[in-house]
Order: sequence, then structure tokens, then C-alpha cells
Amino acid sequence: MGRFGPYVQRGMPDDDEKPQNASLLKGMKPEDIDLATALKLLTLPRNLGDHPQQGQPVMAFNGRFGPYVKCVEETRSLPADQSPLDVTLAQAVELLAQPKTRGRGAAAKREPLKVFDASPVTNNKVQLLDGRYGPYLTDGVTNASLPKGASIDELTFAEALDLLATRAAEEAWPDFEVGKTRRAQESRRQTPSCQSCGSSFAQVEGVTVDSTVGRDSTEIANPVACGILPAVINWQE
Repeated sequence: MGRFGPYVQRGMPDDDEKPQNASLLKGMKPEDIDLATALKLLTLPRNLGDHPQQGQPVMAFNGRFGPYVKCVEETRSLPADQSPLDVTLAQAVELLAQPKTRGRGAAAKREPLKVFDASPVTNNKVQLLDGRYGPYLTDGVTNASLPKGASIDELTFAEALDLLATRAAEEAWPDFEVGKTRRAQESRRQTPSCQSCGSSFAQVEGVTVDSTVGRDSTEIANPVACGILPAVINWQE
């Protein structure tokens, strides 16, 4: 008896070669296992042959969650009336051609609620889909939710394009804000500031602003800044 149930084994732990073992199939009872059945179990996983289209081997397994067939990355569980001990290549290929019924990729593709003409922006068909949080529009690049209370039946192509354009502009706005903030920061670094209030002002003609502490300095009235205290900057001729 193993961690996941009864199994058959060929060989002993102290043999030179590692012992081969195989779990019993679901429904099998240890008392019903004869030598012929045990040897068939030890053939798993079975190579059923190459897939006629892909040219890759199709394998039959007895997995932890039940028997299945596999070709490259595609897997399908075997139905209750088929066993990995006797499933044929043709049966496995037929199973692999069917859509998954569970696991990743199992959900069938939903049909669009509505299909419009191609978007002038992306050249993809504009579709109205039923999403997890309600109906939404997509042009293959941008997704836009329908406004609350909007009628699916009365939605026009022009309204769909307006909603997608609005959403696309909203998605682009954060990038514009980041760029604007960066440009403002660079501008502040390049422009001298009043040491009294922090307001920036233009360079005085004939002098060069020098940020190095300890150089000669002079007080220059800054009419743009606080208007009360003179602004102090470092300068050199």
C-alpha cells in the first residue's frame, strides 16, 4: 500500500536497478490483480504512436486524478468506459481533438452579444461581449464598459466608437501626466529660484548663476517672487 493507494511493483529496493511500480486503476481491488494485469499496469505510461497531424507521440497515463492521454502539452481525461491499458491511438486522437471540459482553457468561447463594422483605429471588428462585470466593447486593443442602464439593443456603431475613444484617451492620460510632471521638474532644476519663497525667476542679463556654495553673491530684487524680501543667488561674471 502506497501513499496514494495500492500499487504493483517489479523488483526489490535493494536491487541494482530501481524498482518499477504502477498504481492500480480506479475500481481495481488488490485481490483481483493477477500477474497479467500487473504486467499491463507496469506498461504505463503507454506510447500509443505518433499523432497523425502533429507527428508527436501520444501517451496514455494513469494520473493521480485519473487516467488521461497526452500529446505535447494537450491533455484529455479518459471517459469512464475507456482504460489507459487498452485505449487506442485513434480513440486518443479523437479525444484530443475535442474541447476541454475542465481546467485551463476549458471554458468555451462566448459568442459576442453584438458585432459592428471594423474600427477605423484598429481595423478590427468592434464587438460587444458579456464579461464578468457586465457587457463591454472591444476593438481588439481597447476595452470599454457600457454605461449603467445603457441598452444593448439600441447601442449604435457610432456610440460604440465614442465609448472606445473615450476609454483609450483615459488610458493614455496617465502617461501624459507623468511626462508633464517630469518636464516641470526639469524646468525647475534649470531655472534659479528665490531663496526666500522658492519662486523661480529668469537669469539676470550679464551674470551666470552658479550653484556652488562659497562664491561671491549679491542680492537681486525679484519682482516675480515674494515682492518683499530680495532674492539671493550665487553668481559670477
